Amino acid sequence: MNLPTINLVSLKPYQTNEPSFFDDTILSIQYQLKLAGFQTHVTCNVIAPDALNIVWGAHSHLSPPLEQIREIAKPEYTFIFNMEQIEYGNSFVTPEYISFLSEYRVLDYNQKNIENLKIYAPTIRALEFPVVPSLHMAADFAIPTRAQVPAADVAFWGAHNTRRAKTLARIAERGLRISNINNAFGSNLSRQIYNSNVCINVHALTTGIFEIARCLRPLAMGIPVVSELSHLPATVDWTHSGIVFCVYEEIPDRCEQLARDHELALNSIRKTQHFINRADWADIARAVILELQKLG
Repeated sequence: MNLPTINLVSLKPYQTNEPSFFDDTILSIQYQLKLAGFQTHVTCNVIAPDALNIVWGAHSHLSPPLEQIREIAKPEYTFIFNMEQIEYGNSFVTPEYISFLSEYRVLDYNQKNIENLKIYAPTIRALEFPVVPSLHMAADFAIPTRAQVPAADVAFWGAHNTRRAKTLARIAERGLRISNINNAFGSNLSRQIYNSNVCINVHALTTGIFEIARCLRPLAMGIPVVSELSHLPATVDWTHSGIVFCVYEEIPDRCEQLARDHELALNSIRKTQHFINRADWADIARAVILELQKLG
């Protein structure tokens, strides 16, 4: 089978290797595609007409105008990877963006997003891609040898809103130390969370769609994750991932249990390791890419 070379493209305001929000998803997918037999490249702002390009960041605050993307990222050799939660009220989900997506073949991290996309664009060509942690994320940073600030019990990063602030306040009321992290991605994020006991995921929007990108790196590093109950992907059974899913009101309880119970935390980590090392991720990834090619 002749597999296409795949160019994984991150759109940024300027050419840089500095990690951004999309990088962990890109690196996770690159790892799976390599296992599946594809030759891959990761580039910043470079479209390769002789490869199959998968583009991240279209219509984000990092992106050039959609019309500029159209000029160089032709639909015959470009897939768009949508990372936006498709919901009315999300400022990034505009009629212009939906129209743009409908011109391309689309990959998404959650089937629920695709269902929501089809409400606006019923004929859109879109498939879910299985995004899972990549073990190399556990080794792409160096742990400082000098004395560090005391370890945090709970680490959180992401935009702040009322419901997230309430959860963090309730966690702090239990005497748990919280690390609020801002603008740290990739290996920079690893340096911020490596000495945390638990990382948390609390929804920002009402879609309830699982924020995969937030959980990839801590899981790969062996840090337990507590997440609000979510609409989970269809191709990945995240209930076996080691993540502790719970309703919104129970998040402080679960954080305290994992932060204070070493055996419970280890059990979560063991489940995650089994999950990451499943043998069929590469087969699923290959099948999705080849199926989406057929929809051209």
